Amino acid sequence: MVVFDISHKELNQALDKTITINELEEVLFDMGFELAAIQEDLLTIEITAERLDVLSLQGLARAIKSFKEWEKPKVEFQINKKDYVVYVTKKVKDIRPYTVCAIIKNLKLDDSKIKQIINVQEKLHSLLARGRTKGAIGIYPLDTIKLPITYTASKPEEIKFIPLGSDKMRHGIEILADVPTGKEYAHL
Repeated sequence: MVVFDISHKELNQALDKTITINELEEVLFDMGFELAAIQEDLLTIEITAERLDVLSLQGLARAIKSFKEWEKPKVEFQINKKDYVVYVTKKVKDIRPYTVCAIIKNLKLDDSKIKQIINVQEKLHSLLARGRTKGAIGIYPLDTIKLPITYTASKPEEIKFIPLGSDKMRHGIEILADVPTGKEYAHL
């Protein structure tokens, strides 16, 4: 089982209706999930490992709406830019030979939503990507990316960027030695 926390108030907002704790407990049970704990507004939900699509407030709300037939799921895909291309070089063939990218526009992100995205990202790294050994997820603002994208591998001394939470440009060697996340995943 996979456990995650959400706000009851925010879940009701995402559902566009009020669902009581008892109603939520019942619908979760019917979906094969469990309301594991309640601490004021904070709900701890247990889901089955194959339902990683509900690891977030939005994912759970979407699943409940669909299950209760309150709303049909709707996803719209549109590819209309010739430079929305990702080139994969031979350098990554033996490391991580595949990549998937999506450009998502017109989102209104606040601190709470960004934290939720990061939380889902970390859960996916832990569960699906096996501690980032099998894959990694990155989220980037489109206005900072030059398209088309080239997915490649480089030696740490050939890479430089400003790590998250820093204001200083660093080489890969410095990041792996000095930055907490760099140190944590340096073995990869």
